[in-house]
Amino acid sequence: MQEKEMRELEGKINDYKRFSSILVSVSIFLFLGLVIPVEGKETFHSALLITGNLMMLAFSVIFHKKAVNAQEEMNQHIET
Repeated sequence: MQEKEMRELEGKINDYKRFSSILVSVSIFLFLGLVIPVEGKETFHSALLITGNLMMLAFSVIFHKKAVNAQEEMNQHIET
């Protein structure tokens, strides 16, 4: 693998890890919005927060898996 491709792959790994951590952070804020009692909060808002929270966590897991796969690919090319 060429040096340029290795740098690009390393950049993708860093980006995927950052995306994952940002999505986890945002989902924590959504969860706090769900847990904290607010006067006049409707059921629809709670359902919307739960859905958004689960979607962000799912995307976080997807980006983490992409980072792990890219790291494994980079390690294989380093060994050979």
